[in-house]
Amino acid sequence: MLLAIRDRVTGFLAWAVVILISIVFVFWGVSSYVGSDQVQYAVKVNGEEASLREYDRLLTQNRQQMLQSFGGRMPAYFSPEPYLRQQSLEQLINRELFTQFLEKYRFRVPAQQILDSITSDSRFQSDGKFKPELYDRELLSRGVSKQVYEIETKQEIEARQLEAGLLNTAIATKQEISEFAKLKHQARTFEFVQFALADQKKQQTNISEEDIKAYYNDPVNQTRFVTEEEVKVEYLELSLQELASNIIVDEEELKQEYEEGLKQGRYQSEEIRKASHILIKIPNDASAEAVAEKEAEITALREQIVAGGSFEDIAKEKSEDPGSAAQGGSLGDVRRGVMVKPFEDALFALEANVISEPVRSPFGFHLIRVDSIQASVKRPYEEVSEQLEKDYRNRKADPIFYDRLDTLETLAYENPDLTDAAAAIESELLQSDWFTGSKGDEKDVTQYPEVRAVAFEEEILDERHNSAAIEVGSEHVVFIRVVDHKPSGKQELEAAKDSIVEELKTRQAKEALTALADQALEQAQSGTELESVAKKSGGQYQNKEKLKRTASGVPNEILQAVFRLPLPSEENKAIEKISLNNGDAAILRLTQVNDGDFQWLSDEEKQQDIKQILQQRGQFDLAALFAAFRADSEVIINEELQKQNN
Repeated sequence: MLLAIRDRVTGFLAWAVVILISIVFVFWGVSSYVGSDQVQYAVKVNGEEASLREYDRLLTQNRQQMLQSFGGRMPAYFSPEPYLRQQSLEQLINRELFTQFLEKYRFRVPAQQILDSITSDSRFQSDGKFKPELYDRELLSRGVSKQVYEIETKQEIEARQLEAGLLNTAIATKQEISEFAKLKHQARTFEFVQFALADQKKQQTNISEEDIKAYYNDPVNQTRFVTEEEVKVEYLELSLQELASNIIVDEEELKQEYEEGLKQGRYQSEEIRKASHILIKIPNDASAEAVAEKEAEITALREQIVAGGSFEDIAKEKSEDPGSAAQGGSLGDVRRGVMVKPFEDALFALEANVISEPVRSPFGFHLIRVDSIQASVKRPYEEVSEQLEKDYRNRKADPIFYDRLDTLETLAYENPDLTDAAAAIESELLQSDWFTGSKGDEKDVTQYPEVRAVAFEEEILDERHNSAAIEVGSEHVVFIRVVDHKPSGKQELEAAKDSIVEELKTRQAKEALTALADQALEQAQSGTELESVAKKSGGQYQNKEKLKRTASGVPNEILQAVFRLPLPSEENKAIEKISLNNGDAAILRLTQVNDGDFQWLSDEEKQQDIKQILQQRGQFDLAALFAAFRADSEVIINEELQKQNN
């Protein structure tokens, strides 16, 4: 987040810099400064250009995400730049392809739906309410304009529409469903012997001083004995929550707010309606005649129900909504804001047990029935007073927070340390203990990866500048300045000794474990029962009957290996040796396979299987559709960019 509330161009030096920049533009012009002869696009897709600026923005975002995944500091041995560049380029190409695809097939999203998506995003809310200032700061931090973000939001909604359309039209044959059930619900009976690495480590007691020194001095191991770079910082912390906790609450003002809220329809429980529906789908490219046929079809169904037919039976037989048809059309509890608007408007206008007229939505025609209504109820003041007080405190603290933030931004920029900034907001200037890029102290601000990442930036670490505001939470920022630094260096033998002993014991234990497991495998393959093998070798024996792929109580690596083994036969005894992630070894023997049967499943399990198959088919169709569109498209990559990525 770029939290600067105003431009910090103050003082003689700052204005001198501005004047010098202005002279450059006056004499050489803007186009010369940016290099007008250079290609300014990153890629061209079917003649449409995607800018270098957008590529750089994606690259920056991907770098930041990867940096966060490593706790704020990239390991010295890891160089992800080629991968990040290629990833960003592919994202840019795919985004442009997708935009063109949606435009070609005339996908449209109402402006209100885009607005609803943005205002309901928790990142832009405080206490459950949309805050424009949070929206502005988030976009500013990402370097994205509102126009671009709204376009991206629109494309995300369109993508969901496309995916939903493919999922809702996917089909699966009875044979496919049967084969799927055979594999998914297959059960296997097997036995195994597990040998623990920890048991072998206990037996490794012959680690000598010579072994330790040899390991320490081995050039191959030198990179292991390097201490992490460390720093200490002084810091200021500014939190809206802390400021709010010190606000004195006016009880009378809270009660007035409560009364005003009641007049505006707030502080009432949500109306909930149990509903059922019958859906007749309409293809996106349906003609007017086809739409009329579908409307006539659902009107006939309504007449059957009104004449005394069972809504539930007709829904099971005729509804084309796979999620609710099997339940007689039941949708369960429905709240406002969940369904598409035409459906919602009709649902909340109905009385209980009344069948609606046909309702048209983007999915097709619906018949809707309200099964029961849980009416909205006014919540008493005592029930909402805690939230009222929280909102009150935050509202009063909000201008204080931003005023102090403005002050801190300015003084941290203009001064060599944070002393004046601390005095200006009457706050104590705190100091951390030593911390590294990968680990801080849970009791202070160094616990945050964002703070640790900034502390090791060149101008903060080497030049000892004050940091800009570092966002570590919603309305929670930190300013830091490095006050001491320990470079990385070689770890002394005495400090590394314990880890070397542990490593050598582990190495020897693995060798002993491998020999033990190999011997056990040979015995099992020669016909010795696994239980006998376990008794002779000191392993742990277990026998498991009819376990499914999702069973618990067995190491996952063993379960996966068992389900990879072929059926046992005269030629193949289905015995295998595997290594576990914790270092243990195991010998497995598959003894029986029982296929699943779709007919044996409960109604709920059957519906889950069908839904899973349709989802997978829909996702496959979406990927194939997009791949075909890309294959038919012309993609031209900026030559300089391509050279960098190679």
